[in-house]
This record gives sequence, structure tokens and C-alpha cells, in this order.
Amino acid sequence: MNWIGPVPNFITLDTVLNGYGEVGNGLKAFSLFDEMIRMGHHPSHYTYGSLLKGLCQGGHFEAAVKFLSKLHYIPCSVDVVVYNTLLAEACKAGNLQVTIILLDEIISSNVLPDRYTYANSHESFEKYGYGRVGDIQGAFKLKDEMEALGIGSQNVADSAMIRGLVQHGKMEEAMLILDCVLRVQLVPTIATFTTLMRKFCKEFNLTEAVKLKSIMEFHGVNLDVVACNVLITGLFASGDIVQAFDLYEEIKQRDLCPNTTTLKMLS
Repeated sequence: MNWIGPVPNFITLDTVLNGYGEVGNGLKAFSLFDEMIRMGHHPSHYTYGSLLKGLCQGGHFEAAVKFLSKLHYIPCSVDVVVYNTLLAEACKAGNLQVTIILLDEIISSNVLPDRYTYANSHESFEKYGYGRVGDIQGAFKLKDEMEALGIGSQNVADSAMIRGLVQHGKMEEAMLILDCVLRVQLVPTIATFTTLMRKFCKEFNLTEAVKLKSIMEFHGVNLDVVACNVLITGLFASGDIVQAFDLYEEIKQRDLCPNTTTLKMLS
């Protein structure tokens, strides 16, 4: 490559290389990487992370995994940033098996995970893994590791587990975790309660859905418009028009502004 004007330094080259990685242009990323080496620049963790990102974004995930295996032969080239790059892409691809392999590799390589490592892993488990017994056990192990290292919030981790179980139809297990969480005086997010409500409404189990509303109020979690819409929709679908309108009046008394979804259902 011929440069016109001042020759760019390592920071400039690394920034451009990262840009190629972001847009998934692995070919140009590796071409610029070769140029950096010829110019005598020593790549950083971010450089290797950008190369991995370029492969992943370009749809070459398997090549990225193979490239990572080669990086282990280069001293000090693999850190948590490199692993987090691959974990994020494994999560996007729904590749739970690779997520588990990468987590095991992080531990065996004595690389200290950070909050992004666990956030990506939890997202992958929540979307693709909590529906199977073995993966539920893995989810609990992951949560315990997070708590032991003081990374993330137990409240957030438990909420993620509950939502993941609901997604896979494991309502009994989800409610069991909710009960355990409440017993130790932790309160899941309102999004978690809403997810449970929505599933109960879809199953026409309005008794449990309305019961969740009482549990929320008891623990100081106020319903928002989204949660109210879920309940109103479920009540209408089950034919309980009176209770649906009662809930609508409750929304107005709490100074919540009904949105178009609420008004459309009541019109």
C-alpha cells in the first residue's frame, strides 16, 4: 500500500481496521493488518478483536473460531475483549454450544471474565438455552459465578432466567424462581412480571395473571401502561369485560396515560 502524505501511526491504522471489522469487511481488515505488521506495528487485543469482528460480521463465524485458536500461539494476544467479541456473535447466531465452549475456554485459559462476558452469556442462555434441563443447570451455574465475582446484579440475573424459562414454556420453573427471589426480598424487574402475565394471558390463565398484579403491588412494583394493556387484552379475550373496564379506570386514577393500544381495545 502506497501512502500519500504523512504515514499513519498505529492508532490511526487500528481505528480504520476496527471500522472494517464493524462493517464485516474481513478481507480489507486482514489486508490492513498485514500492512501494519510490515510497518513494524505490534497488534493489540483490540486489533485482534477487530479482525474477529470482521470475520463474524461477514458471516465467517467458523473461520473466526479457527483464528482464535491460532491466536493462542501468539503471546499476550488473547484477552477478555477478544473472547467477548466472539461471545457476542455466538449469541447473535443463537449458537449456545459455542457459547458454552468459549466460557469453558475462558476459565481454562485463566482469563478473567467481565460484566460483558456474562451479559452476552446470559443473553444467549435466555434466548436459546433455558428450555432444556441441562441448560437450566448451566444457567444457575453461570448466575452463581457472576455473584461470586461480584459481577452484575442478582436481581437482573434472576429476571433474565425467569424470562428465558417463560420463553420456552417452563412456567412452573419460572414461578418457582420468582417465589425464591421474592422470599429473599429481591424484586424482579417490571418487564419480568409483564412477561409472566403475557404468557398466562395467552394460556387463558387469568387467575394467575391477576394474581401477579397483586404480587407486584404488594412488593411495591407499580403497573405501567404496558402491563395494564397485557392484562386488559387477556381479560377481554377471556370475556371478563367488567374487570377489563375496572382496570382501565384504575389506570386513569393512577394518572397513567392510556395509549392507543388501550383505547383501541376498549372502543
